[in-house]
Amino acid sequence: LDAKSRPDGLLVWPDEVAQGAVTALLERRVNIPQDLHVALHVNDILAYPCPFPATLMVTQVGLWADKLIEMINAQ
Repeated sequence: LDAKSRPDGLLVWPDEVAQGAVTALLERRVNIPQDLHVALHVNDILAYPCPFPATLMVTQVGLWADKLIEMINAQ
């Protein structure tokens, strides 16, 4: 964030890191989306607040769990 020129966007994965990125961007008062476009990972059942415009990449945890159980049962 201290660089003279910033990239156009920021992609943050996984959600544990994304929460810290949201905090850092707010503390630094980065003007989003004018100065930086942001895409964040979020788990559908463990959502966190994001008070600025961002693209959310949502993981459906229940669907993953169901598919993993299906794979185990198939074995």
